[in-house]
Amino acid sequence: MNDWIACIVLNGFYVQAYWQLQPSLKPRPLVIASKNRVLEACPWAQAEGIGPGVSLRQVRCLCPRATIVPFSPDEYLPLYRQIWDVVAAHSPMVEPAEFHRGFADISRLVANACQARAWRDEVREQIQQQADLQPYIGIGPGRFIARVAAAHNAVVAREDLQVFPHLIPLSELDWLDSDLRDALHRLGPGLADLRTIPYRRLLNGGTLF
Repeated sequence: MNDWIACIVLNGFYVQAYWQLQPSLKPRPLVIASKNRVLEACPWAQAEGIGPGVSLRQVRCLCPRATIVPFSPDEYLPLYRQIWDVVAAHSPMVEPAEFHRGFADISRLVANACQARAWRDEVREQIQQQADLQPYIGIGPGRFIARVAAAHNAVVAREDLQVFPHLIPLSELDWLDSDLRDALHRLGPGLADLRTIPYRRLLNGGTLF
């Protein structure tokens, strides 16, 4: 039986969760902050050049009318439970890694890429309906591949591993730590040489080097 791991990424999770708590804030730019940096910004704030990692001082300069809300984990639990209950209803093994991202092992539920795509589409539709979020879901034979695939809502079977890396520029892998990014840069301008990495390292989703 092949491994099929799904990575679910919920862009806009923190903003949407706070809007559910404070719907009166929707007409105004909203920024969620953590440790004096932007954790997430709503589309209106993003249009002003505000994104993750920007300092709050820059936020006040770029968009003085933005509402800045400090990150408070308890405020996000209702939406977190709502979303991951949906995923858990479609997988016997679910592991949220953060409020907005996690993994599901669907190896016992799907046997091929066609079934994996059907699983992805059903889960995406239910999350959209229940949480008003557009999730990105990638599915592959391990966590690393599933995480890369999530940016494209892609399903990557084992036989696709020789082709799929050619499509992924390293600029899309901004979630990797700096050491791993440097190691991948040495492989070339993209992930075309990902196949040179030992297969067991590629699948485990941990440190590759």
